[in-house]
Amino acid sequence: MIFHEIVLLLWQLTSIIQTRLEKKSKPRIRFPSFKHLKIRDNWPEEPNVQFPILKLPRVVLLECIENLDVLEIIIFSQLSKRAKSMSKLIHWNLLDITFGHDDKDPYILLTLSSHPGHTWIIRYKGFYEGEEESPEYPYFKSYLTGPQAKHYLFLKNDGNAIEDMKQMVEHICEVFRSSICGIYIAEESQIDWIVKFQPEVRHVYIKNNVVTSVETLDHVFKSIKVTEHFVLGSIGTGNETSSTEPIPYRSVSILSSCWVTLPAVLNGNNSIIRLIDSKLTTKDINTILKEWQMGTKLRNLEYLEIEIFTTQDLESLSNEAVKDLNLTESDGNDGRPRKVILFGKLTAIIQTKMTTQSKPKNRFPLLNLPRVVLLECIENLDVLEVIIFSLLSKRAKSITKLINWTPLNIHLLFGGDTIQIHLKVSNGTGQNWDIAYANDEKQLEYLHFQSLLSVPTEHHYLFLKDNGNVIENSKQMAEHICEVFRSTIGGISIGEESQIEWLIKFQPTIRHVSICDDVIISAKTLDRVLNSLKVTEYLGVGSIVTNEKYQITKPIQSRSVAIGNSCWITLPSILNGTNSIIRLYDSNLTAKDINTILKEWHMGIKLRNLEYLEIEIFPTQDHISYSEILEGLDLTYDVEEEGRPTTVTLFSLLSKRTKSIAKLIHWSGLDISFNHDKNPYIWLGRSSDLGRSWIIGYDALNEEEEESPEYPYFESDLTGPKVTHKLFLRSNGTAIEDTKRMIEHICEVFRSSISAINIVEQSLIDWIIQFQPEVRCACINDNVITSVETLNRVLKSFKVTEHLVLGSVETDKKTKITEPIPYRSISIWNSYWVTLPAILNGTNSIIRLLDSKLTPKDINTILKEWQMGTKLRNLEYLEIEIFTTQDLEIVSNEAVINLNLTESDGNDGRPKTGRIYDEYISTLPSPVS
Repeated sequence: MIFHEIVLLLWQLTSIIQTRLEKKSKPRIRFPSFKHLKIRDNWPEEPNVQFPILKLPRVVLLECIENLDVLEIIIFSQLSKRAKSMSKLIHWNLLDITFGHDDKDPYILLTLSSHPGHTWIIRYKGFYEGEEESPEYPYFKSYLTGPQAKHYLFLKNDGNAIEDMKQMVEHICEVFRSSICGIYIAEESQIDWIVKFQPEVRHVYIKNNVVTSVETLDHVFKSIKVTEHFVLGSIGTGNETSSTEPIPYRSVSILSSCWVTLPAVLNGNNSIIRLIDSKLTTKDINTILKEWQMGTKLRNLEYLEIEIFTTQDLESLSNEAVKDLNLTESDGNDGRPRKVILFGKLTAIIQTKMTTQSKPKNRFPLLNLPRVVLLECIENLDVLEVIIFSLLSKRAKSITKLINWTPLNIHLLFGGDTIQIHLKVSNGTGQNWDIAYANDEKQLEYLHFQSLLSVPTEHHYLFLKDNGNVIENSKQMAEHICEVFRSTIGGISIGEESQIEWLIKFQPTIRHVSICDDVIISAKTLDRVLNSLKVTEYLGVGSIVTNEKYQITKPIQSRSVAIGNSCWITLPSILNGTNSIIRLYDSNLTAKDINTILKEWHMGIKLRNLEYLEIEIFPTQDHISYSEILEGLDLTYDVEEEGRPTTVTLFSLLSKRTKSIAKLIHWSGLDISFNHDKNPYIWLGRSSDLGRSWIIGYDALNEEEEESPEYPYFESDLTGPKVTHKLFLRSNGTAIEDTKRMIEHICEVFRSSISAINIVEQSLIDWIIQFQPEVRCACINDNVITSVETLNRVLKSFKVTEHLVLGSVETDKKTKITEPIPYRSISIWNSYWVTLPAILNGTNSIIRLLDSKLTPKDINTILKEWQMGTKLRNLEYLEIEIFTTQDLEIVSNEAVINLNLTESDGNDGRPKTGRIYDEYISTLPSPVS
C-alpha cells in the first residue's frame, strides 16, 4: 500500500505542473508471497524475475518485514547483513527460545506469549534409511491439531548440526532481542558455549553421560545460573563421586543421584528436590524430614521426592524414615493438594501415603505445619489475629515477618484516660483496628475482641488487661507491630515526658505529634523536642509548666504548628520559617509584630508557604490597636457577588505573592500558542479539555470607537460543543513586548512550554531562541528574514519538532542552501534558495516547496532516490510547485523518466489526503484529463 502511495505522490506532482502523463501499458508490480520464499544457490539470471525487495524505500520494506511469519523473518534476516540490520529495527514481541535435542536431531522451539496456540520449530534433519529420496532444503510444513498449530522449518543436517544450531540460536536472539529460556545439552561443548553466550537461563536439561568429570560438574554449578528448573542425567564419573555442597538452583531433578549427600540437601535453599536412584539412607531421610518439619533448615522447600532401591523390609524402612515425626493421618479425601507443578507443564502426582498411630491431642499443632501451609494460614488472618499470633513465640514472629504485609498507619494515643493503639491500612479500605488497655473489674476475661459496624467503616477492638504498667506495655506493643508489619508510627499523642525520650530514640521522624498540657516542664525538654524530633506534618504543643524565661528565635521545622500558651514564640521564629499553617494561642506578639508579619506575607518576600495564620492575643493586652496591626496594608473588603475575576492568569499578576501562590498548584499542562492577526494574541488549550480554549488579546483603540472600553474585559463565544473564553487587554503600542512578557509569565505559572509561534518580526526570533529554543510548530511570515545570517541562525539555533512554515526570504536571489533543513516537516514559500542536495541529504518526512527553482532533472533525481530507498528514507509526502514557460508534456516526461509507475483510474482506494501537521490536511488534486 505504501508503494502505491509513492506513485500517488508522483501523480500529484504531475498534476501540479499541469500536465498529463502519456498512457502506457505497463504491468503492475506486485509483491511476492513470502510464504513460499526459498533460499536457492543459483537464481535465474533474467532481470525481470527477481523483485528488488532490499531496494524498496525503508518505510515500505519495514512494513513488508513486519507482516512476515516468525520463520519467514528468520530466513529473510539471513539473506544479507542489510536484511539482518533491517529486521533488527523492528520491535518484535519477545520469543521464548528453547534449544532442544531429541533422539535423532537438534531443534529450536520458538513460542510467543501473544500467540499461545502457535509453535515454530526449526529442525536440522538428516537423511534416514527408509526415505526414498533426500528432500530439497529448506522446506516448510505446518500441522494443525485442534486449536494448536505447529510450523516447521527443515534445514539440512550435514553432520555439523550442533554448531549450526548454536549459530542459528545466536542469530535469532540478536534479531528478536530475546534470550534462551531453555536448553537441552547433548554434548559437553554446549556447556562451554552456553556459559560464554548466556550463562543465565530458566531451564536446563543435561543428558546422560554428558558430564564426565567432577571438574565439569563444578563448572556447571558455578558458571550456569538456572532460575527455574535443572535436570541432570547420569554422570560418567563413577560411583565414588560425592558432593557435600548444596546445588544452587531453585528446582532440581537429579537422575542417578548417588553422588548427592545429606549435607548437600540440608544446606541448600531449594524449593523442589527430586532425587532418583538415591543412595541416601532411611536415617538420612528421617533427618531431612525432621529439619523440614521444625523449620530450622529447608525453609524454602515445597516439594521433596526421593527414590531409593533396597532389598530390606519396606515397613521397617518406612518406620525408620518417619521416626519421631509429628504426623497427621489422611483418608485421601481431606482437600490436601495431590499434585505439584515442577516446571512448565510438568506436574508430580503425590501417590505415597504413610499412616502412623498417634495419641489424639486437644490442640492443633499449627507451628508444626510445613512452612508453605503455615504462611498461607497466617496470610488469611485478620490484623489483630496476626498480632496475637506473632506474640506466641520467636518462631511465630519470624514466620509472620516473612509475609509482605500492606503497611499500616499506626497512631498512638497516650494522652487520654485510656491508652490506645489505632491501626489503619494505608490503602483506605474503611477498616480500623484498635488495641486498648483497660482496667474494668466487671470484665473477667482478657484478651477479648469486639467489633462495631458503622457503614461504610468497621472498627475492630482488642482489649488487653491494664496491670499498672500500661505505658511500657504499649511502647513494646508499638515496637512489635512496627517490626512485624514493616511500618512506622504515623502519629502520637504524648501524655508524659518519658514518651518523648522513647520516641526520639525509637523513631525520631514522624508525621503528627501532639503534646498534651503540662507534659513539658522545662526549657531543656522543649529544646529537645524542637531539635531532636522531626515532625513533618503537624506539631501541637500544649501549655508549658516552667518558671524559666524562655524564648526561641529559630523557626519550628514542621508544616503545620498549633501552640498553646505561645508566649515563647518570637517574631523571627515566624518570619524565618517555612510553615504552611500557624496557630498561636495566648501570644505575646505586639501589634507591630503582627503588622510586620502581615506585610511580609503580603509582599511575598518571606512566608511564601504560608496558607493560614491565626494569632490569639494574650487577654491582658487590652491596648492592642487594630489600626496599628493593619497599618500600611493594601486591603480590599469582600462584597458578595462583586464580580472579581477568577482567572488564574489575572490573579497571578496581582502581586509577587499571588504569583507564588498560583505556582504552588499543580495545574494541567497548557498548549500555548503565540499568534498574530491584526494584533498579537495568545491561544491557550488543554488536551484534557478539547472543547474549551482561552484567548488573551491586545486591542488598540479604533478611530471609529467613540470611547475606549474598560480594560481588562471578558467575552465568551459558544459554537456548538466548543467554547472560547477571551480576555482583552489594552495595547499601548508595545503589544508584542507585552505579549512576550505575558507568555513568559504563563509558562512559569502553569509550568508549560510554548507549543507554537507565529513570528512577525525579527525581534521575535532572538526572543524565542533565548527563551525557549525548541517548539512544536513555527510560522515565520514573509520578509521577516532579511539576511543569510538570520536564515542560518534560524536553521542552527531554532529547533522545530513538528512543522516549520517559512515565508519568502528577502535576501539576494543568488542565495543557495545546500545543507539539509533540520526539521521533520517543512513548508517553504518562494523556495528559490532550496537546492537539490538540501533535499537529498535531509531526513524530512514532509516537504512542500512552493515557487521552486528546481529543474525537471532535479525532480527526477529526487523521485528516483525516493523510489530506490537509498535516500529520503523518512519521506512520506512531497509537493513541489514550479513555474515554467516550457511545454508541459516535455517537462512532465523529463520529471518521471525511468521511473517505475503504475496508472490510476482515480478510484483505486488510494488516499486522497495527507496530514501535514495537526489539523492541516492537504487534499490531492484530481488527475488532469
